[in-house]
Amino acid sequence: MKKLSIALLATVLSGAAFGGLRISGAAFESGSEASSPQQPVHPTRAQLRARHESIARIATLTDQSDFAGARALLDLMVSNPTFDWDPIEARRLSGFVARREGNTALAEQELRQALHMLNGNPDAARQSPPLRSVILMDLAQLVAIDRGNAAEGIALYDRVHREESAAFPRDKWLAAKNAAMLSARLGRYAEGIQRIDSVLAAMPDNQVPVSEIISLRATQATWCAASGDLPGALQRALALWNEHQNRDDLSVLETGIRVAEWRPAIGELCQFRISTATEILDRINGLRAAPSQNPHAPTLAQLAELERQALVVIVNSRGCPQREAIAMARARLGLRPEP
Repeated sequence: MKKLSIALLATVLSGAAFGGLRISGAAFESGSEASSPQQPVHPTRAQLRARHESIARIATLTDQSDFAGARALLDLMVSNPTFDWDPIEARRLSGFVARREGNTALAEQELRQALHMLNGNPDAARQSPPLRSVILMDLAQLVAIDRGNAAEGIALYDRVHREESAAFPRDKWLAAKNAAMLSARLGRYAEGIQRIDSVLAAMPDNQVPVSEIISLRATQATWCAASGDLPGALQRALALWNEHQNRDDLSVLETGIRVAEWRPAIGELCQFRISTATEILDRINGLRAAPSQNPHAPTLAQLAELERQALVVIVNSRGCPQREAIAMARARLGLRPEP
């Protein structure tokens, strides 16, 4: 059997998605920060299985709001450690239980203490190199989301992306992406756009799903528009639409609407504006008749909203000569005919 990585075990259930925090768990008695006894560097299969089962149980108990039960299991990680980093991992896991209980201050305290413990335990840091970045990812999200400190969140994510060479590739990717999102949240749209461009350029081919790239590119276009750079927004949206317009992704259809909307309703541009919106209406009808198997395709509710937006684009083309299309759109929106 292929040997499992100790580092991987240390981060079981540590997803790092920007809207969720990893499993975390209990407050500890004083003295729990002492170094654990020397443990085998290579865990047995039974030890690995027991650890997986224990952390899965902690996750289940936390989801069930049985915080006392989760803490009891975390106490066992400290009192009966299997690995040198168990007290640190338990402290990290403690942050999530506290956060789920609504105690943000305790959750942050636990995560910062886990970092402090790791800094003071060279053996644990050496045996589980990615553990520091995992803790930083948890802390960055808590600081940015729960405390609303986007600037500090960006700084923590940057540490993972730029300084933590041992970080899991997925964590480095998410750290870079999340920092970009937080930059935009602060109104620093140009910085957010540049960060996304940089991280996509640095990723090896086929390492990022097409749907993810589409979503990020579409987001960049909206950031351009939000910053007042409508020509730049249209350029990015049009490039995305031209490349992926045959895909059923929600982000592609949303981008198509933006392409139509951002084209002025004047002169020769009218035809492009209305024909693009009409094409999207046709796509919506097709998806209703034959639902897409693409997991990123719009839901029925999203199709209804896309339809409304496309019709609004046509209605708002009053300076265009395509009166029949405009009349159709007004009727479908329940508006009175134009005089």
